[in-house]
Amino acid sequence: ITLEEGDELGWARLTSGQDDVIMVTAGGYAKRTKETDFRPMGRAAKGVSGIRLEKDDRLTAVEVVIPKGFLLVMTDKGYGKRMDLSEFRNMGRTARGVAAIDLKALNAVGKIASARVVEKGDQITLISNAGIMLRVDADEVKKSGRVSRGVRVMNLDKGDRVASIGRISDSKKE
Repeated sequence: ITLEEGDELGWARLTSGQDDVIMVTAGGYAKRTKETDFRPMGRAAKGVSGIRLEKDDRLTAVEVVIPKGFLLVMTDKGYGKRMDLSEFRNMGRTARGVAAIDLKALNAVGKIASARVVEKGDQITLISNAGIMLRVDADEVKKSGRVSRGVRVMNLDKGDRVASIGRISDSKKE
């Protein structure tokens, strides 16, 4: 892939060729798109735009949609929530997306640090900048609508932030 100065490759996901993907921004937007909307390109290509970013916004997650799954978002201040993936309709490649959190509450709850598509029985691991780790059942993170602010999932010391989250799939399904 050819990257412009300042850009970096953040994710690679295995797909079937017919999946939907969901992209989430730090500024609180999420967009679901069919992967067939992205045409195949050569190794040296720059690619095409997947989501329109506002100034000072950045992409924080790209996930493959799982039928009957949930989008779990975590803010950098430790707030999180789960939403039905059915709340996100498919949109064209260059759309901004729809709110995935209460945009008016971003100062209080923080920007979205990361997001994962989870299923019933999964667990998530939260990691803070200070190296604190917390493992939580994804089902225990409150399920709510797209424009709610979420609930406190991880208590953080002053100045600490959620750095990333990982999904641990229910072993019975694997």
